[in-house]
Order: sequence, then structure tokens, then C-alpha cells
Amino acid sequence: MKRWALAALVLVCSCSSFLKKEHIEGLKVYEEGQYVIKQDAGPEESSLRKGTTVRLIVQTGGDFLKVYAYSASVDFLKADRVLILFLLDDDFQDKVFDKRYFEERLYRLVEARKN
Repeated sequence: MKRWALAALVLVCSCSSFLKKEHIEGLKVYEEGQYVIKQDAGPEESSLRKGTTVRLIVQTGGDFLKVYAYSASVDFLKADRVLILFLLDDDFQDKVFDKRYFEERLYRLVEARKN
């Protein structure tokens, strides 16, 4: 029984996420601002047109990062959200999160709205 418990502990400890807690907390800052989308995104019935002011939602998992956009003029709970960016740990060098690479990919799609 002790060997099994030790093996399970080693397995759990060796499975680490490419997104650390501090990365996840840092990604939430992107949800605070407003952005202008640079190209049309989403299906026809719920699309975001180029030039639309949007807000972002960042969703993370053990090996992925997703960014959704929705129109800033619509309430969060009623908005149609469109997936605009989906990155896997394989997309990052050595499967290590890199903020510069993330921003490079994100800012190809949106730009910060100037007030």
C-alpha cells in the first residue's frame, strides 16, 4: 500500500502545468480593458466585425489557453462569445508559457482601445 501511495504522489508531482499560478493571475488583466478587433471573427450568426470594440475572457487549463471576445456593448451574461485565440503548451518553446509570445499572437487579432 505504501509503494502505491508513493508512486501516486510522484506521478501527481511530476504532472505540472505550463501555466503557473502567477501566469494565470497575470492573464486576468487582459479581461479588464477594451479592445478593437482587427478582423472578422466567428460564425455569421454571432460574428464580430472588424473594428468592433470588444472585451476579452481568458480561459486556462492544464495545457491550453483560450481567449474569447464579445462585443463591449452587450452585457457579459447575454453576449455571444467568440473564440479568437487557442494556444496549446506545444505552441510555446519548451512548453513554457511566454508572455511576449502570447501578446504577439493576441495583438495580431486585437489592439487596445484608446480612450
